[in-house]
Amino acid sequence: MIHANKLKIIFTFIIILVLIFLFMYDKSLKEFFYSSNKLEININRKNNILFLTDDLEKITQINKGTFLMKHNKIFKSNENINRNFQYNGFVFKPNVNLKNIKIGLYNDNDKKDEMSFYFDIKENKTFNIKELDFDNKYSIQNIDLCLSTEVKKCLKKKNVYTYHDNELLGIMIDNDKINYLSINKTMDSDNNINYIGNIIHKSIHIPNYPLKVSIYNTKNDNLIDAAYWITNSYADFIPNEWSVEVIDSYDYNKEELHPKESLVEDIEDTNNLEEEKEYSLENLEPWDKKIFITGSEFNSETNILKLGTKTNMTEDNIKYLKNVLVNIVLNIDGIERTLSIPYYEYQIKPNLTTMEIDISKYSNYLLNLGEFRSYLELVRSDTQNKNIISNDTKIINIV
Repeated sequence: MIHANKLKIIFTFIIILVLIFLFMYDKSLKEFFYSSNKLEININRKNNILFLTDDLEKITQINKGTFLMKHNKIFKSNENINRNFQYNGFVFKPNVNLKNIKIGLYNDNDKKDEMSFYFDIKENKTFNIKELDFDNKYSIQNIDLCLSTEVKKCLKKKNVYTYHDNELLGIMIDNDKINYLSINKTMDSDNNINYIGNIIHKSIHIPNYPLKVSIYNTKNDNLIDAAYWITNSYADFIPNEWSVEVIDSYDYNKEELHPKESLVEDIEDTNNLEEEKEYSLENLEPWDKKIFITGSEFNSETNILKLGTKTNMTEDNIKYLKNVLVNIVLNIDGIERTLSIPYYEYQIKPNLTTMEIDISKYSNYLLNLGEFRSYLELVRSDTQNKNIISNDTKIINIV
């Protein structure tokens, strides 16, 4: 009898120890994901990710975001992520209708239709996290946040997460550790917008560099509202409506002074003065970007339009444009109509000095038109008045 009582006491003691351990483990996980992993995320809209693929007609940059057509090939960012490099991750805002798409980090050794680390987004705003594991297989991961506690977002499962319409998702690399982010927009007492990030999962697998932000979209068309680079340890982003180029004191002192101007107004020949001013890139402020069409040629047999330009846009300026549009202005029956043709080549080679545009798809509009006009629009943001508009040029069409 005494022996049986001792066994009951020992058994009860063991159960109490196990319950204490489980409580402490659950408490530590909750503290880990709800305290130490709260991050303030700032978003800079000029750090857009540009995606490329083998057929550029399968991707279009529109005012609402990046439109991806169904395609059996991968979409990749135009820049890599390397260890200790400028970029160490990305964030993106899914469109409300996003479904059947994979978004993540791709290495050239990855198999077709797979990536080393990615969100496998299904229907109904749900996703799994898939990774290349230690057995060299691409497997669904149990999400740390879903293991730590029961939350509605996990649908009572360990490997499924549900996001809402205004949530941003992302992946950030910190000391070779892959962190999956959920980012929410909040408003403080002064009505300022802030972005609060939460790490929902930490990978145990080590990344193999270089990596590209990549997308597989093989089942249906999709729209991504926005995609931005993360540029430092815990992201470096707030919506920037204004952008200026800052010159430090050393570079400023090397700048040549503007020519001394006379206080007496000179009388000039003004016949060509307006044209000279229009095409001048001199004496512009560093942030004042211009582009001018200086020559044009149209071959009505091949339907190739060639434009020569001059601009003070650097390769980096061009690379971060949201789009380049070649606008064709037609006068049909006394009504002006404008065709806006995307010029995707700037994403591959960020140079706009010489441009060739195939407008054969629109040749039927040019029938019986002796001339038309063309101008360029460099799209920098969703706000049209911040875009860079060139002069227009008359094109002679020999019909």
